[in-house]
Amino acid sequence: MEGFCSFDVRLLMNSINSEASDKGSVENLTEEVLEDIKVRCCFVTSINRAKQIFDVHCGKADSNKLPTPPVGLDYPLGGDRFLHISGSTREEACEVLFEQDNEEISLATMILDSLIKCPIDVRKDLAENIVIMGGTSILPGFYSRLQKELYNQLNKPKYMDTLKLKVFKFHQPPSKENYTAWLGGAIAGAMITLPNRSVSQETFLKTNTLPDWCKIQEKNQSSTEDLLKQGHKILS
Repeated sequence: MEGFCSFDVRLLMNSINSEASDKGSVENLTEEVLEDIKVRCCFVTSINRAKQIFDVHCGKADSNKLPTPPVGLDYPLGGDRFLHISGSTREEACEVLFEQDNEEISLATMILDSLIKCPIDVRKDLAENIVIMGGTSILPGFYSRLQKELYNQLNKPKYMDTLKLKVFKFHQPPSKENYTAWLGGAIAGAMITLPNRSVSQETFLKTNTLPDWCKIQEKNQSSTEDLLKQGHKILS
């Protein structure tokens, strides 16, 4: 859907698992344990520290330029067993969200690419009404880092000449980000207009097409009129 982007959280989980394994910790952590480690131990570092760490790892800077890592934490595995989560793991695991891969894709570029696919006249409004969902966005430093990454990408030729945006704003959802999608689905599912604003999976698989949502108002109006007529007959 244009104007919407998602990110595979398994990349982040693999990053945490890889970091823990490389540092001599236990292997084969379950998805539930990795999720809990992410929420309890990890955070999103600043863009300046991230650049310093990246330059050292890529050999662009000497190892003595590596910032002092934060304090490590001991994560309980049950009984008297603990998994030590190093400071570098806590700080660097989330970098997979912002580091561009071989196709130059990151969370920030996915948002900007989604905006490019939208009509020009709505891009500004969309950029100022970004909704972030999912438990990963609750991590400390996430919103600040993402905003800085967006502005940083705007200075690159790919977006400088295409997107004439100056401001990015994030909505504060009425619930925690980890269940905002559920809340939105519950509200949408309770609307009486849902039948005219949705397509069942069965219908889509049969036709492989979507309605022209630009004409939804006409459909809603005729549907409302039909409901009023039915109500009038019942009362009569």
